[in-house]
Amino acid sequence: MKAGKILTGIIICAVMGITGCSKDKEEGNYFLYGGLEYPLNQGVIQFYGQLTEGAGYNFDVSLFSSGISFDEVEADLVGTGQAIYFEMFSSSATGLANGDYLFDMLASESALTFDKGNFGTNLNFDAQTGDVINIISGKVTVSKSGNEYEFSFRGEIQGGETVMGHYKGNIPYYDWSSGKK
Repeated sequence: MKAGKILTGIIICAVMGITGCSKDKEEGNYFLYGGLEYPLNQGVIQFYGQLTEGAGYNFDVSLFSSGISFDEVEADLVGTGQAIYFEMFSSSATGLANGDYLFDMLASESALTFDKGNFGTNLNFDAQTGDVINIISGKVTVSKSGNEYEFSFRGEIQGGETVMGHYKGNIPYYDWSSGKK
């Protein structure tokens, strides 16, 4: 009888643990690299318009930890922590269109692509130190509902390692398309 209760308890804990982990991964704001999870607490989207005629509309997406903030005057990140960045091209001038954005190593600026992606750990933007790693292939899935964006991403870096993650939330938007910062 006692062994049965223990076994039932172990099974319930295992099911709850598995369910809890998968739910956290779907809903959490983070990126995974090298077996470590790094939290992403906030982000910023910067719009630069069409860089060349006939190209997609350029949006730079930065997602970062709580030790980092966005300096609106300099249009740059400041502070310390971790961050991930994508230079993305949308079919829409009013925001990132929903869909899968694929890495474009030719930097064609075509809609539904990104041509730059990198992430960093142990970053100190003020001292310009930290470990920054370039993404060389991958996909970012964008879903927008109202004022809330959701990003799911997976990228490959040199040597075949991967970075993956998720972010969902309201993100401040800055329009630099007129050249003003």
